[in-house]
Amino acid sequence: EIAAKARKAFGSFLNWAELTRLEAVEMETPMDSEANRFGGTFDLLARDPRGWLCLADWKSSKGLYAEVRQRFSRLAKW
Repeated sequence: EIAAKARKAFGSFLNWAELTRLEAVEMETPMDSEANRFGGTFDLLARDPRGWLCLADWKSSKGLYAEVRQRFSRLAKW
């Protein structure tokens, strides 16, 4: 059962990677902003096919908790 779930998850990742066609620029990079009182490590900074930068942070929980929503709000300001 675990192997079947892993295959399904990896297959979903491959589909996502094919759809987004993101090119990794940086991975697991710490950053901070004293002005916005924000600090953390993002999982992926990538460039999309149009050349736009995209910031990704993988989440493994089933929902967004208040603290996570607050951090995303701060990040959007940064």
